[in-house]
Amino acid sequence: SLALAWITLTACAKAIDVTIEGTHYDYVEEVYLIVNEDTAHAQRVPLKDGHFKTTIRVNRNDFIRISRSKYLDKETRNVVIADSKSITVNLYMGAVEGSEQSKLLNDRVDRAEKVLENLEERDDNLYRTIFSSEPVSAAERHSGIGGVERYAEFDNLENGALLKSTTQRVDELTKRLYVESKSMDEIYEMARTKNERMAAMPAIMPVAKTQCQVVSGFGMRFHPILKNHRLHSGIDMAARPGTPIYATGDGTVTVAGRNPEGLSGYGVVVVINHGFGFQTLYAHMNSTKVRKGQHIKRGEQIGTVGSSGMSSGSHLHYEVILNGKKVDPVYYFFNDLTPEEYDEVLELAHQENQSMS
Repeated sequence: SLALAWITLTACAKAIDVTIEGTHYDYVEEVYLIVNEDTAHAQRVPLKDGHFKTTIRVNRNDFIRISRSKYLDKETRNVVIADSKSITVNLYMGAVEGSEQSKLLNDRVDRAEKVLENLEERDDNLYRTIFSSEPVSAAERHSGIGGVERYAEFDNLENGALLKSTTQRVDELTKRLYVESKSMDEIYEMARTKNERMAAMPAIMPVAKTQCQVVSGFGMRFHPILKNHRLHSGIDMAARPGTPIYATGDGTVTVAGRNPEGLSGYGVVVVINHGFGFQTLYAHMNSTKVRKGQHIKRGEQIGTVGSSGMSSGSHLHYEVILNGKKVDPVYYFFNDLTPEEYDEVLELAHQENQSMS
């Protein structure tokens, strides 16, 4: 039951125009303006979305009562019209001290929300970008905190609506702070393991750049054996049979052999789990030099180029899988190519043509 009103007085010849504008925090439908206790001529002022505004004409030294009803009650505030050209007065209807405190509290919550929003923005668009990590979803940051019964205790209190609204804001802020604290823990862990992450990331070409040619990239391509357009989920590198193939990052071999279960058509294939959500796949090989469970370092030879499985010629089919999703491998060839070489590979990989497998 609180309202903040601004009263502006403008002098004229024999009277003063008084503009009263304010907000009532208890969401009442109307307030009354009574001049010199003349309740018979009380002016009813409707509220829209908790806001009211009106102008009345009074004489100097009159006083105005602003009330929720025509009669004197605790919701009343009196203003004496002074002999002045103009004046602005702040009014708090109801408990003045509580209103001021609530306004200060809401101002502090506003500032805290702005600080948290800035931190969330840096979290999603700076810190997680550095570590190639997905941002925290909006659904997780702004998930609910309980039903209406959670705040039923405020319904019968004086200023209950304001207290309920402020408490809801504080609870929502607390939940977002908890989500952000968990996110900061994750970012700390990513920073702590930065060296391991960098070593595990598939960051080189699996065949030496001087010994291969990119002939087909990631995307819709025409399959040479099946004779149809389909998603080509990796990149094809043409090379002579027996050309060495290298692990593109540190990891553990999870698949090594010919036509393993679930990888029909890939021929001789090796799959490496690099951790941190990364896996790489090397297919249509001639032979492997590793076994399942073996720990591998970036640059270590894992096999040789061939044309096993559903293949139209000697090449390596190479895939990068991030968090279970196949992604374009060409974006990870940044450790052993100059900018000019990278641009050339990128252009070749994005040409729509026939794949080799």
